[in-house]
Amino acid sequence: MRKALGLLCLFLVPVIAEAQERPTRDAAGYFADVTGVWRSRDYGLLVEIRRDGISLYHEAGGLCLPDARDAEAQAEGFAVWSPIKAPMAAAVFAEAPGGTPYLFEGASGVPAACHQELTPAQRFDFAVATLRQHYAGFAARHIDPEALVAEVRRAYPVIDTDDALWGALSRIFIRLNDPHSELHGVVGGVESDLATGEALTLTDVGDGAAQKMWLAAYREGILSGLLRGKGQHVGNNRIFWGVRDGVGYLNIVTMGAFDVKADPSDTQALEAILDEALTAFQGARAVVVDVSNNRGGYDSVSRTIAARFYDQPRLAYQKRPWRDGRTTTTTSVVIQPSPRVRFTGPVYVVTSDITVSAGEIFALAMRALPQAQLVGRTTRGALSDQIEKPLGKGWGFSLSGELYTTPQGEMPEGRGIAPDTPWPVFEGRGHAANLAAFIDGLKP
Repeated sequence: MRKALGLLCLFLVPVIAEAQERPTRDAAGYFADVTGVWRSRDYGLLVEIRRDGISLYHEAGGLCLPDARDAEAQAEGFAVWSPIKAPMAAAVFAEAPGGTPYLFEGASGVPAACHQELTPAQRFDFAVATLRQHYAGFAARHIDPEALVAEVRRAYPVIDTDDALWGALSRIFIRLNDPHSELHGVVGGVESDLATGEALTLTDVGDGAAQKMWLAAYREGILSGLLRGKGQHVGNNRIFWGVRDGVGYLNIVTMGAFDVKADPSDTQALEAILDEALTAFQGARAVVVDVSNNRGGYDSVSRTIAARFYDQPRLAYQKRPWRDGRTTTTTSVVIQPSPRVRFTGPVYVVTSDITVSAGEIFALAMRALPQAQLVGRTTRGALSDQIEKPLGKGWGFSLSGELYTTPQGEMPEGRGIAPDTPWPVFEGRGHAANLAAFIDGLKP
């Protein structure tokens, strides 16, 4: 699972709105007070809001491409808005009340460039300009973007076909080696997808068939070994939980999709499972939360789980869009304690290089707790929301365009979150045996 741009956060600093958030549409479904053209400060977006609909465009390097999604999908990020005080004509939009706020300023109109078809060379230039302006991971990955682009241009001096475009962009995205930066295209009528940044633990396992066997052994090791046949495997097979020798064990493999009949971000089934598990953990001398095999999902789900361990409101982390070599507006995320069953005793969060995306957001949120320790191996280092961009003709790409920071100012993007206590997770005797040894070593 991947994080898309626009997942829930709590408040924005220093943007001050004139009033409470209000719907962008009136009771009849028409856009009312926000009609006009608006340009985002940080994400290369331009939106034309008409009474009867929205047209979204993406700008970079003087070039422009229309968003490839249907009209309703384009409108999802503009469900609510708040005006900004004078002197500037600006507004904050979000996909839902309390959602991540995105700052837009008034624009004079939609440039003519947004209605012109781009050549393969211009589509390459658009992708490069977008990465130069918004990709946040060059420094952490020790990549000189200008040198990389020059190298690619030497290899592809003329980009006038889809084959050349795919070849040139592939070299860039392979070098990024970023799980949140992908390339999707159509070459010779065949859809092509390039995704990189896989965990070394998984590449060592092998291909899809080998990984399927590995996952089966992982499941059996938890249920029969670690939890001695007394564990629960619930939430659409996304959650394991049980108790081993007075220590609670909670394992979450994705941050979402806990109910096949609900939206993947829905937390109703999750909350019920956490109620049951944490009730069973009351009186435990510690709880181990294992996200060592967590493949990501929704930040809102990560915060919902973390809130079960919070004793008071705490600043969990901050996120900042990246633009032109610097960060801009700051979103500070404060997690409130859950009103439901909680555990506020010692907590150990197990991570590995598989832990990625929203799994890393959970680790970041738990690091803010004085009673929590991270155990295991360094995480993948892909925390940014996945910002999706079109490339025309059925093509598209995504990039990591944000930096997440701890309250202490640490930036794990491209580096990963290091554990407080290094501990073998998948190596040696294997996951279940390693976790059993850790739990058994916790002093009563």
